[in-house]
Amino acid sequence: MAFHELLVLRSGAPGLPGPYLQENMAPYRLLDGIKGSSPNIAMAIGGRTKSRVLGLDEPRDYAVRLRLLAPDTILADCDLHLQPICSAPRIRGGPRPGHYKYHVLEDFTDNDTMQIALSIYCDALSHFCDVVLFFVADFGGMMETVRFFSAWIMRAKRRTYYSRSRVFIVPAEDLPWDERRFEFFLSAELLSEMQGCHRKCPRTLADVRDIITQYLDIGVTDGADDMSRLLISQIYRGAEMRSTMGTKYSAIHTKALLQASIAHLPKCRISPFNPVAAARLSNPVPERIGEHLLEAMTAFQSVDSDYTELVASALVMNAFPPGMHEFPADHVFRSLYFEPIRECVDALEDFSLLDRIGTVFCRIATDIRAMGLSSASQHIARLQGNGTAATLYLENTCSLCLVQEPAFTLDCLHRICSACVKICCPACEGLHNTPSACPSCRARHQRVLVLAPPTAGIRSIELDGMAPHSLWGFLKDLQKQIGLTAMPLREYFDVVVARGAGIFFALTLFTESWTLAECRHQLPNLLRCRIRGNRIIFGKNLCWDLAKVKTCNNAMMTVSDGKTTCRNFNSSTAPKRKLTSSLFYIELDSVPAFYSSPEVCTIIISCRVSASNALLDLIFKLHRTQQVTECRNMQPFRRQVTISALSLQTAISVQMDGFDGKKQHISNCPYRIEKLVRDQGLLDIFGNSSHTVPSSPRQSGLAEGKADLYVEVDRLIETLQTFKE
Repeated sequence: MAFHELLVLRSGAPGLPGPYLQENMAPYRLLDGIKGSSPNIAMAIGGRTKSRVLGLDEPRDYAVRLRLLAPDTILADCDLHLQPICSAPRIRGGPRPGHYKYHVLEDFTDNDTMQIALSIYCDALSHFCDVVLFFVADFGGMMETVRFFSAWIMRAKRRTYYSRSRVFIVPAEDLPWDERRFEFFLSAELLSEMQGCHRKCPRTLADVRDIITQYLDIGVTDGADDMSRLLISQIYRGAEMRSTMGTKYSAIHTKALLQASIAHLPKCRISPFNPVAAARLSNPVPERIGEHLLEAMTAFQSVDSDYTELVASALVMNAFPPGMHEFPADHVFRSLYFEPIRECVDALEDFSLLDRIGTVFCRIATDIRAMGLSSASQHIARLQGNGTAATLYLENTCSLCLVQEPAFTLDCLHRICSACVKICCPACEGLHNTPSACPSCRARHQRVLVLAPPTAGIRSIELDGMAPHSLWGFLKDLQKQIGLTAMPLREYFDVVVARGAGIFFALTLFTESWTLAECRHQLPNLLRCRIRGNRIIFGKNLCWDLAKVKTCNNAMMTVSDGKTTCRNFNSSTAPKRKLTSSLFYIELDSVPAFYSSPEVCTIIISCRVSASNALLDLIFKLHRTQQVTECRNMQPFRRQVTISALSLQTAISVQMDGFDGKKQHISNCPYRIEKLVRDQGLLDIFGNSSHTVPSSPRQSGLAEGKADLYVEVDRLIETLQTFKE
């Protein structure tokens, strides 16, 4: 039976911490091959007796290996506990290829092999195993088995997420096994351990037996059983138990969570692994969710309207996007939202709020999953059915999801975040979206909302320190040098920071959509900027409401006269010569698995200028006949390039010549593949905040030979010609 080493121990080199756990990527291929179903996984812990009884060949090294027992059944073959750290091979120096990872285990001493192995078996692997086979003979007898499972339960008790393991004990052939004696010794050992840790909370043997049953479902074979049949029957029994608990994962979810649990091992002594939290690593709960919920609750409270059901519904929408595993609702609420809601309880002094929202959250989540409904559509229905929500205008919180900062203002003046724009425009593709109506008040909306590509950089400009005529000349010269006169200047930038006379150009170009010619016509009438109350005044008939800044959708904007500041974002600045290269950004065509190194990856270079005459002007300057033909047919710019990467830490560096003759990196380059995968959302297999349906991440092809990354990049640079004046 072929095997694949998943985990092996490595000792540290002189001067380095250690020991290390080496995680190999290739064994995950077994999970890739199980499509459309949940894998059945058994864990066998032992040594030579285990190998003999199960008919396994004895490998040379101690490890955790994955073996394919059946098309949907995997055996985790574990004898890592037998590896002495002192004789473990050292880690390899030099550049690290991507087909393995090192996890430093600094909390474990050099002689702590059993504790390391126990942590791996209990804290990582047991979350995904339907049954655990334990071979007593390989551990020396009953008392060693007692100590092993006592330590296992002590670790399981620390979990914030409840799970129970099905354990099947295989006694030694030459020693009689007394189940009652084992149960008594295990209870006594566990009682001693618990009283040592919690001296103020003594427990009886009856209490301890209940705890054992809570975390372990223990069975024993009598030696006459057919081991293969026994193993299959126990796997199915354990699978049923895991399905009941909500911990039976699909193959793609198992792969992601298993990798997350292994990466979490160095932190297990501080914080136990929680699969609910791990499922949100690529789509984290908003950092300021407590502040946003508090603003929404305060707004409802100010008009004496109950908000319990609406807030609970918003949390369900955030918790269960398409693709999310059906975790038990109470565990999800406790793991993700308990602390933010508790902060709101303290601020509002509504001490029953936590229980009310938690109860309604569980009810809504259970109902929509039982009926197969969309959490987003159900939340929108509740929002529109709430008569108060349409009359409330939240300044710093999205009016739909209630948990994110808004990025756009609709025609009705309700504000929504970028993710909710996608929720409101499920049929729209690309970056230009037009919601047909406000999801809160159902008022008609007509303006196009332009989203920024997730892997593109931020284009920013600071308008300050010049006289009005000088600023106008600067902007005119800037537009001329970039050479895209068919494209409005407001589409060049994501961020605008304006002071003094610059506020005039920020308001006219970005909120009123004036042209530079229209701005020039008003320059003789321009007076010194004054902000009075909620008005920005530049002279007669040149007044604007400050709300224009806060509701600007074309860019994130900050304006200031030195005394008063108004903004709709946190500002940043960038030099103008990077504007041309910032129009381009890269994306990966597929997820690099790095089952071997190097690996061939395909990147796609795209342009933020939409299919239009402006894009045609830009592509003419690149002198690429094929791309010009495509853009004449109003197709977006796309350039596909194949590169060879050593690991996820490889940085992709794409440059082009700027209008000043200097090479400039395009957006976010040099771009590490690991960050590119995360920013692009390629690992959002548990869903995302925009509720777009995640597709199974397509694995990129394996490397053929040793193509050089920089050779391919140089070829690409040659295709991105300079912008000639």
